[in-house]
Amino acid sequence: MLSRAGDAEIENAVLLARALPSITPCADRAWLQERVRPPTDAMTRGRVAAITEQVATSTAQLRAGKIPEAIATADRAVEAARAIEHLPTRARAELAAGQARAKMGETKRAEQHLQDAAQLAQRSHDDLTAAEAWIELVKVIGHGNARYDEALRYAGFADATAARLGDSAELRARLAYYRCAIFDLQAKVEDATRACDEAIALFTQARGANALEIADVLVVASRVAYKGAKLDVAEKTIARALEIRERALGKDHPAIMEALFAQGQFALGAGRLEDALAAFERAMQIGRASTGEDSLPMAALYSQVAALHHRHGDQEKALASIDRSTQIRERVTSPDHADLVFNFSMRGRILEALKRDADAAVAYERARTIAEKTLGDKHPSLSAILQDLGRLHGRMGKTAEARVELDRAIVVAKAGEEPLSIAAATSALAEFLHAGGKPAEAIPYYVQALATYEGLLGPDHPQLGPTLQNLGLAYIDTKAPREAIAPLARSLALEETVSGPRSAMLLPILDGLGDAQLGAGDRAAARASWERAIALEGAEPADVAPLVAKLKRLPN
Repeated sequence: MLSRAGDAEIENAVLLARALPSITPCADRAWLQERVRPPTDAMTRGRVAAITEQVATSTAQLRAGKIPEAIATADRAVEAARAIEHLPTRARAELAAGQARAKMGETKRAEQHLQDAAQLAQRSHDDLTAAEAWIELVKVIGHGNARYDEALRYAGFADATAARLGDSAELRARLAYYRCAIFDLQAKVEDATRACDEAIALFTQARGANALEIADVLVVASRVAYKGAKLDVAEKTIARALEIRERALGKDHPAIMEALFAQGQFALGAGRLEDALAAFERAMQIGRASTGEDSLPMAALYSQVAALHHRHGDQEKALASIDRSTQIRERVTSPDHADLVFNFSMRGRILEALKRDADAAVAYERARTIAEKTLGDKHPSLSAILQDLGRLHGRMGKTAEARVELDRAIVVAKAGEEPLSIAAATSALAEFLHAGGKPAEAIPYYVQALATYEGLLGPDHPQLGPTLQNLGLAYIDTKAPREAIAPLARSLALEETVSGPRSAMLLPILDGLGDAQLGAGDRAAARASWERAIALEGAEPADVAPLVAKLKRLPN
């Protein structure tokens, strides 16, 4: 591949070289003797050799980032391999096709190729190809198709097959890495942490302490730490991943973009919008110079910049960024690609903020259609879209539609056995009941959602904040102000850790806390809460005015 290298191959030369397989099995006589022997006739041997070269070329193209070319080459290999009776060759061709299609996001077709590869390899005693196929199935089924428990069962098959090859630290490391990523998606923070630690130890054993594979694991480990409310650990972990990649590949290599992407997300989650923008802009600068303006990495970055502008309150910029991301993704992939679920969901939220509810509903419906088509009826993204639709329709007065959507959101979340999704859907139903004038009915759902969040994330995770705030407001609306004080105070403390003590994001919480304190008879505390809210940085005059009126009515 390097002998006829263009820009893409040169850019990925280090990755191509590091991806060469180990030659250790070639010295294992027992392993060699178990394998199906090469064909005896010269013509078939020649065809096998040609297919083997196609498989190798497809793998190299994939590593070089030339995904469409890798798919086309692998497809030709599969077609040729199916015309001969040599199972190991067919298995390796199917494996190459599965890996290439998985990289493109065609996870259902990838799964079928990998299933065929695993079965053919096992029948031909090719344990290495079988182990590779099982391990890739763990990734495709778990990460791509969100069937987490099934993917973890496949991990058991992969373990057993890899054991037949002896103690392959590299295979075990990759399997631990994929397990970590699945536990991360399930929000099983402790399990994910253990799996990531195991993967790092095994990759260190196999490749050394500064291996690029370790940087891959550290990216996931940083997300796990973030979900576990360990922001300092998350930021140190992603900084280490960035350091490894920069040392091996240089500061402007496309692989740097993923770490910068994560850095930006963490800063955005912490409310450090300038830091987030700096990380995203550096990643975009690398992307424009390497992958090009109209590439999928750039589309992902535009989607996050949209989220940043949305959080900052600049909805017009947010809308322009998400539409740019969508334009790229539709052209490079397809109008119904799974990545567009996020885009249309985000577009819906932006349009809601612009008070364009009818347009927002159209965006959410598009997201739902794509999710149902590409992700199935158990994926947490579908539940999240149904929650957004339910909230919106409830506010638009379409209460019957809203209740159906919110009830279905809970059903979908439970079907996917995704605890965080179940908690979010339960909280969304509570918000609908609360907004519909039924705070007493909403409270048990808020409490249920809160218990799930606390069990998964711990009591101090920022994600608990909105549910705590809503629970407090529901207590106020049921004339139980004393019960409202504790959840509102907790919500305030959590938002302070994200946005800072003077952020305007604290205003609605302080407003509600003041109401609860006054209702409980503590006028001094209520005054202090409202005065602090009025003095927040960036608070809009229209939001502050009701609090000024409350203070004027408050007796000394």
